Amino acid sequence: AILEASEYLVIKGIVPKRSFYIAFGHNEELFDGSEAYKLAQEIVKQGVTELEFISDEGMPLSEGLLPGVSVPVASIGVSEKGSLLLKLSVHGEPGHSSMPQRESTIGILANAVNNLETNLHPSKLGQGVETDMLEQLVPEMNIFQRVLMANIWFFKPLLSWVMSMKPLTSATIRTVTAVTKFQAGIKNNIIPPHAEAIVNHRIHPSQTVDEVIKFDKSVIADDRVNIEVLNKMEPHPVAGYGKKDFGFQVLKTTINQIWPKALVVPAIMLGNTDTRFYLNFTKNVYRFSPTYMYPGDAARFHGINERVSIKNYEQAINFFYHLIRNADRTDLVSTHEGHHDL
Repeated sequence: AILEASEYLVIKGIVPKRSFYIAFGHNEELFDGSEAYKLAQEIVKQGVTELEFISDEGMPLSEGLLPGVSVPVASIGVSEKGSLLLKLSVHGEPGHSSMPQRESTIGILANAVNNLETNLHPSKLGQGVETDMLEQLVPEMNIFQRVLMANIWFFKPLLSWVMSMKPLTSATIRTVTAVTKFQAGIKNNIIPPHAEAIVNHRIHPSQTVDEVIKFDKSVIADDRVNIEVLNKMEPHPVAGYGKKDFGFQVLKTTINQIWPKALVVPAIMLGNTDTRFYLNFTKNVYRFSPTYMYPGDAARFHGINERVSIKNYEQAINFFYHLIRNADRTDLVSTHEGHHDL
């Protein structure tokens, strides 16, 4: 869609006043980042050390995902969760299944993993961008929800409990824990001397890597479990999202041109992107994907039948076209409906 929009500009002979850079890396999904790093270095070689703002992939428009909110919601990620990849391991003596010890390496590690999964990291509701997001959604809610969301400071325990019931909302208010690998044993009748598991954390912007590790150690509470850091990244800084923050307003204006009924709100990007390699260029980093998500679509991400409709693809092209054009403007008050311009 980005290339289609750029090609359309060329065909029409439109030359943007503001320079813009398109950076595509081939290995972002592998959390490798080597390509993004090289691209960032190439931009520096061209004499660019500062950018007005960066727009990267992020959350899609959603409809019907938030109870009580009937309008489409466009969430712009103004910050990004940090990440922490840990390897938990337990070493012991091998043995035969006919004469087992009271505890095996598998049992010890399984208990540690269970402790991590059953003891959630604390709710940070009221301490981050998600608070402003919820407050901006208040006008679209029913009277009961309005009372709750307008008084988050008072209803935090109740709201945190409710939001913890679903993976999406729980991930919005806290650091999350996902056990992605568990390996031990190779034979049916041999007690393995070694067991290991991989734990993937996505860190809330109000926390640090060290705080998460400290919490994990207190929850596991077993010196027999070795904790090794494989990869870590602190949460990203929060970009401005006020009326005078140019990058945010450019995105907001563009979104409302393509989707006039959408409510644009700031949010935390739950996943990770290649933007970490471009943070030296600007603090104004925004994450938004011009695609539509309905209930049930989240399961398709990187899964079976991942797709985008023809109409949505056209909207995505139109979005990037208007994004480039709007970046040239100084007055972003207009929200004329440009969803049929291409």
